This record gives sequence, structure tokens and C-alpha cells, in this order.
Amino acid sequence: MRLRTLAFALGMTACALATPTLARSPDAAAFDAAASANPGRAFDMTYEGRSRRIDGLRAIDMEVEGPDGSPARMFRALVDGQAATIVRIGDRVNIALEAETAPPPALASASARTSRSSEWSIDYGFANDLVLEEETPVPPPRGTTGPLRTLDIWVFLHENAGENDPARFVNWYVATWDAEMRESIAPDLRIRMFFKDKVDGITNMDYHSGDRVKRLQELSSLGQDYAESRGMGDSPGARYLLVVGDRGENWGHEFLAPVYGLALQKGHAAMVSNTGPRHVLAHEIGHMFGATHEDASSFPCASNMAGYVPLPSCLNYTDKNRENIRKYLDRY
Repeated sequence: MRLRTLAFALGMTACALATPTLARSPDAAAFDAAASANPGRAFDMTYEGRSRRIDGLRAIDMEVEGPDGSPARMFRALVDGQAATIVRIGDRVNIALEAETAPPPALASASARTSRSSEWSIDYGFANDLVLEEETPVPPPRGTTGPLRTLDIWVFLHENAGENDPARFVNWYVATWDAEMRESIAPDLRIRMFFKDKVDGITNMDYHSGDRVKRLQELSSLGQDYAESRGMGDSPGARYLLVVGDRGENWGHEFLAPVYGLALQKGHAAMVSNTGPRHVLAHEIGHMFGATHEDASSFPCASNMAGYVPLPSCLNYTDKNRENIRKYLDRY
């Protein structure tokens, strides 16, 4: 049973697709016009300068808030005959083929940022993440009572991450994770994801310095404070994830391989570098909800909890890790 009907669940109408308060990009305007004029039917639209055929467009329930507070809307469709997800948020629309494995190009210049093109740098090979234990466990969110009914994932975009297109970011890192959680792992839970930038103390955090566990504990505490300032600090399912550009200087190397993310296993905080693979967010979020490396699979593609090796991302959890997440959520 769904716990509630999403307030902004999509209908295939001009009203639902329009974003009147923002000047839409040409791609977003083309999508809105074509989808509104052809509800339930195939249509052609111009996207990134070329004509695309969109067929079988269907809305997916999701509850994602962009940095400007606008809701994201996600669809599945065939795009030029290939399975794809489409995200519409703010003034942007983004299309990502589900079979794509090469990261999209960065939209902001940053001299120190590793390239996110199809030409991965060699140090991506045999990369790792760190799964850490808390020296002093962070207490549960203040004032929590009752069973877990909502997962609140707060994703903070660090000022050095160069992420200025929320539709592209949500589509590349989040869409398939969100769909799997809702459809296969926790269909009876309300799942909300909030993307935030320009949050003083968090999105400008000096995550390079000091003890890495203490930085994660600091992120957890600051995240709780921010959620409370939004009137949402009482969720036992709240988790806080900081997306950065450069890998932390204090993250080190595991088994002589660079580290692209770190998380407190079954904790409340994680950090990821967006120079890593497509499943990097799902990987670190998985750790916070009980998923493990041991129950991952790396062949013929890398499941969400697999090590960061230069293989295509499966964009899903294994059956064992799905069960691990369910068991962790059921403890509430």
C-alpha cells in the first residue's frame, strides 16, 4: 500500500509539464510542448541539437526536490528505440540511455577536476571506497519516535563539484536508484530526496582536512541541523551525502587504489567524488542502509555495491543486497 499519493505525481497534461516560473531551456520547452501535444503517443522532439523519437513515455512516481526547491519529474521511455530515463526539473530536461556507461561531460570548468568524458583517466582503474566505523556513534536524529515511514536523503552539492545542471545530475546518478528502491526494495516507504547547494558549513566544508571519520560525523550533525531548519529534523530515515569534485586528501588509498567515496556503514553520512563511476551515489547510500561489498557482483557488469572497477554499471543491487537493505529498514 502506498503511504500517500505524491502531491506532484505527474499527469500527461500541459499543466503538469509546464514550469511557468522559470525560463525554460530550448530542450525543456521542446519536451513540454511535444509531450503535452501527444499524450500517450510517440512524438519527435529536438534535444541537444538533434531530433529524437520518444515512444512509450510513462511517468514514474518520485519525490525529488532540486536546489531551487522545484520538484523533479521522471519518466521512462524508448528514445530512438533504446530504453531511457528522462528527468524534467526546474528549467532543464535531461535524457539518459539506461545502457550508457561513460559519464556525461562536466558543464562547469574546474581545472582540478578529473575529466568526466568518455575518456576516463587511468587512475579510475581498480579504484575503491572506504567503509568506516564510527569512533563515537552519531546518535539518531533528535526527537525521533515511532516506526520508520520515510527515507529522507539529503544530497549536498559541494561548491567544487561543478554540478550546475540538476536534471543531468538526477538522471545520471539517481533515477535508476530511485526507481529500484520504490519498485523492488521498499515500495511501502515514502522516499524523498533533496538536492541542496550554497549551504554554509556543508557545501563549503573543508573535507580534505582532519580525521575522515570526524568529517563524516560533522556532516551528519550539520545535516541534522539543516533538516531541522526546514522543519524536517525528526526522521529516523534521514541520511546526509556530500557530493564533491576532487577526492579528499585525507581519504587516502585502499590497497594502492584511489578512493572515490567513503561512508559510515549503517551510519547517517557519506561523501562521494563525482569523478567516480555512475553507481557511486547508489554505492555509498547502500552502505548507509546495510548493503555490503561482499554481496555485490562484478560480472558481467558492476552492481551498485561492487568495487569501483572500469566495468559498465549494472545500475541495480544484487538480490542479496536488496535483502540486506530490507532487513536494515525492517529493524525500525
